[in-house]
Amino acid sequence: MKTAIDLFAGAGFVSLGLERLGYEVIMAVEKDADAWESYRMNHPRTHAILGRCQDIPRYPGADLYWLSPPCGNYSPARASKKLKVADANLKWSIDFVKSLPEGCKYVIENSDIWDVQEVKGMRKFVLDAADYGIPQHRVRTFLTNVELPFRTWNHVSAGEALSAEL
Repeated sequence: MKTAIDLFAGAGFVSLGLERLGYEVIMAVEKDADAWESYRMNHPRTHAILGRCQDIPRYPGADLYWLSPPCGNYSPARASKKLKVADANLKWSIDFVKSLPEGCKYVIENSDIWDVQEVKGMRKFVLDAADYGIPQHRVRTFLTNVELPFRTWNHVSAGEALSAEL
């Protein structure tokens, strides 16, 4: 089975997606205690660590490393007074993937206001959730060294989504 590590894991929604793709998530790290507790309830078999990703001295090997540094500080909807902390998380994420052995797969996901320097083999994908049937424009950026199998759907308005028969 393919293995993955989920960094900045939140309550574990990325881990859920990775599991559905056939990955065994062997480790997750989250610093927010409430999110970490939710993660533990949602993924009881995963080794979930409460703490900062930057403070883990060594990570085990895995087939895929998924990093979702906190995006609230990048979001245009938020004030930018915490931007230095967010920049530190993004910088750490970039440095982390640069340190991975050749051939390790990674995805860094966040909102789309990044200005990052290129990393060898890294591709940038910018996606809008509205292109995938979500009735909201929610732009996400993926920095990765793997080909992501994206397909597009038609835009759906909130009204159309709410009026749909379930």
